[in-house]
Amino acid sequence: MRRQLVEPSIAHPFDIAESPFVYHPADLRVAFGGRIHDEQVSVSNIAARGAAVGKFHVASPRLASYAILDLGMGLAVWFREDGELSENEITWQYIDFALRLVGAG
Repeated sequence: MRRQLVEPSIAHPFDIAESPFVYHPADLRVAFGGRIHDEQVSVSNIAARGAAVGKFHVASPRLASYAILDLGMGLAVWFREDGELSENEITWQYIDFALRLVGAG
């Protein structure tokens, strides 16, 4: 499940990234905005459930969920296949970042 938070952004960066999407027609922006909302709620629920069982220590699951999703959206801006880090290395580092954001450990 951890990899689900990162891999879609690498495999399909513009399916996740909001910034370039603002140039598309309004009906597509609305559909996309709904998807972002659904993903934010899903990640927030994961963080809240983890906190409830003592696996995560996070003051605001909602805020943490926005930060985690922003990690993925940022990939669309800077990721290059010929960059210094492989897709796998980025995935594992982003998993570590996301777990830190929710206070896992």
